[in-house]
Amino acid sequence: MPVCLDTRLQGTLMPCGHRLPRRMQGWLVDRDMGAGGRGEVVVAGVRDQEALSDRLIDPESQEKARVVVRHSLPVLWIMPLTDNPGRGNLTASVLPAVQLALDDLSRQQTPLRNYEINFHVIDSECNIAKGLKAYFDAICFGPKYLMIFGGVCPSVTSVIAESLQGWNLVQLSFAATTPVLDDEKKYPNFFRMVTSDNTVNQAVVKILQNYKWRRVGTLTQDVQRISEIRRDLTKQLSKADVMVAVTESLSTDPCINVKKLKDMDVTIIIGLFDENSASKVFCCAYSLNMFGGRYQWILPGGYQGSWWEEADSSNCASNNLLTAMEGYITVDFTHLSNRQIKGISGRTPEEYDETYNRELLQRGLVASKFHGFAYDGVWVMVKALTRVIESVRHRERYDIHRNFTVSSKEIGQMVLDSMKEICFEGVTGQVMFRNGERMGTIKLSQFQEGREVKIGQYNAEAEELELNHLIKFQGMQPPKDRAHSQRWDVSVPLYIILLSTTGLAMLMALFFLFFHIKHHNHWVMKKSSPSMNYLIILGTMLACTSVFLCGLDGSLVTDKVFVLLCPIRTYILSVGYTTTFGALFAKTWRVWTIVKYKEIIEKIIKDDQLWIIVGGMLLIDLCLLTCWQMVDPLRRTVEEFSQELVKIRDNPNQVDPTNWLQCDLNKEDSETSSSSSSLNRGRSLESLRTENQHLRRRITEIGDQLEDVAMQVLEEELSPPSPQGHEVRLRAQVCSEDVPRMNRELFDDINSPEHIQRRRSVQLPILHHAYMPAIGGMSASCSSLLRSPDVPSAQQRHMPPSHRVMVTGL
Repeated sequence: MPVCLDTRLQGTLMPCGHRLPRRMQGWLVDRDMGAGGRGEVVVAGVRDQEALSDRLIDPESQEKARVVVRHSLPVLWIMPLTDNPGRGNLTASVLPAVQLALDDLSRQQTPLRNYEINFHVIDSECNIAKGLKAYFDAICFGPKYLMIFGGVCPSVTSVIAESLQGWNLVQLSFAATTPVLDDEKKYPNFFRMVTSDNTVNQAVVKILQNYKWRRVGTLTQDVQRISEIRRDLTKQLSKADVMVAVTESLSTDPCINVKKLKDMDVTIIIGLFDENSASKVFCCAYSLNMFGGRYQWILPGGYQGSWWEEADSSNCASNNLLTAMEGYITVDFTHLSNRQIKGISGRTPEEYDETYNRELLQRGLVASKFHGFAYDGVWVMVKALTRVIESVRHRERYDIHRNFTVSSKEIGQMVLDSMKEICFEGVTGQVMFRNGERMGTIKLSQFQEGREVKIGQYNAEAEELELNHLIKFQGMQPPKDRAHSQRWDVSVPLYIILLSTTGLAMLMALFFLFFHIKHHNHWVMKKSSPSMNYLIILGTMLACTSVFLCGLDGSLVTDKVFVLLCPIRTYILSVGYTTTFGALFAKTWRVWTIVKYKEIIEKIIKDDQLWIIVGGMLLIDLCLLTCWQMVDPLRRTVEEFSQELVKIRDNPNQVDPTNWLQCDLNKEDSETSSSSSSLNRGRSLESLRTENQHLRRRITEIGDQLEDVAMQVLEEELSPPSPQGHEVRLRAQVCSEDVPRMNRELFDDINSPEHIQRRRSVQLPILHHAYMPAIGGMSASCSSLLRSPDVPSAQQRHMPPSHRVMVTGL
């Protein structure tokens, strides 16, 4: 059963009962009964005079000659009267604000002083079936309503708002924020006081653009209202060229979804969830170390007080949650205006807020963030209905008929026109509508040291973002939208080189075109099909132009220009190539025809036929390009590649030490091998330099020793064989006192070319074997793998123990 909210009953709800007037076909106005004068009666919307006797506001006026009646203006109020999860009892919370607006209205001298607004409240129960039944019952069996007030639940509100035009009604909602209702064509008679979630999403996009965050992730709660907000946010992010790397819906274990964001290297996270889910999400963020200067969380506003202490997060302590929450940004509509000026009601926002909170304390109710919009909503209806009454009075004054009837359609159109012209200062700021949407202000706050601090605002009307100096990031600078990123752009020097080359080609084409035009009367030019030559030059220039366009990437032009260039450069390149090729093909075909039919002069092809060939090719090309653009147009896409790891090696041909052939060298060679092994394990640059110097000195020493050994080998080779046999003995050292015993003739010939060549043949194998242990190769005892077959093995040779160097290939 509908209930009535009567201002005389201090905002109480009472059943309307059988006294509700019947539904009428029109609104009767008596011309002789002016409005508001003494001893005058104006009847609007009621035919039963007996029913009016119950609506008398001023009993003392009954003593006058005529009775002054304050007439009823019925308004249907659609709201859920039961508690709603996450919102509480919204109707009970905003009822004091509505009553306060009616009280303030009664103290002002307005054209509505002889009228009273009666709210007939019906319970929608946030259920489509029950809400629609209550709505149709109120329309069919209730009074002739002028407007509809309220509407919260998106499912019920969207269905009712779509039917308003058929009932000639206008609805004003103060709590419906769903983006679904933004469509003016679908909901032309729907207005709302509160800022839409669509505008909140615009503020989020502005923040991302301000800090050049082009890659984000979303984490949302799986409920209808939030799903609608997410869809709208995804559309706006796509228009702003912000890539959504991953979209996650909260499951029973939020840590799985949060970890997925971390695995995808998402650092800018947009969360859409309530307080209880927020505590679980930040608990997971703390355990996964997804907080601090590298991450930025952006959340919806409206969380109540110290929500993290009341929310269910048994796995985390409060201090852990506070650590993970530090720095998150909230985006929400402004509940009350910051401008402390008196508005249409005569109150400043601060004065109104104090009075409203005092009423809440007396009734033991919890405040709602929509109370200011409900208060201003009453004044919107007053302004709209005032204009309707003034319009009716104007028609009454100048109408030629004594009595006239205003139809319901006309009244509905008057209310609609009046709503579009609303503009005044309220407690929530400037009240005005654009396509049914409230042009309000979005507040930006940041969680800092256990409380939310206002860091700026977004002006929806001007589409401007304003940030103050209070915003703080935990790092030295705002976080990056990814860990490592590098944009691949066209090389500017290479682009300039290609442009220069292409420009020369175009100048050459222009020269040929000028030359051809200047000598077009020459018989050679006439015989070469001048028109086809012009097409060849034109096609070449078009193809060259495409080089300029193809080199323009995202670093040189804006995103919108780049999108336009995609199909343009395709058309220019294709048409240019087809024009050039078609003209060449037509000329070649005519030459072939003349050669083939040279005896038949009539078979000579005229230029008109060549134009048909080229035109046909261009027509086919344009048809294909147009179909391509219509079916699958070219779009701008951003591709991300996985992070590339750089496997830097100081020795690409390094041999695994475990596979080295361990050879028995002297102590110094073993130390050298140990040094190489330690080098492969990696040491500091200074130690590497020291070891390099040591190895260089070692090489010099070995070179000197090899020279001495080579001299001794040469002496043994040229000396007569010893009587003990042909065994070759190598001595470790050549002392200075042994020099006189050498043959002086040998020293005279030691620098001869023959002896130098022999020394080289001796030194090279020795160097090879002597250096191999130092660079990770084989030692001398393993040299049998490389030894000549006719040389005795190591066991057959006697080696001096001081060097143990084997000479091979002698």
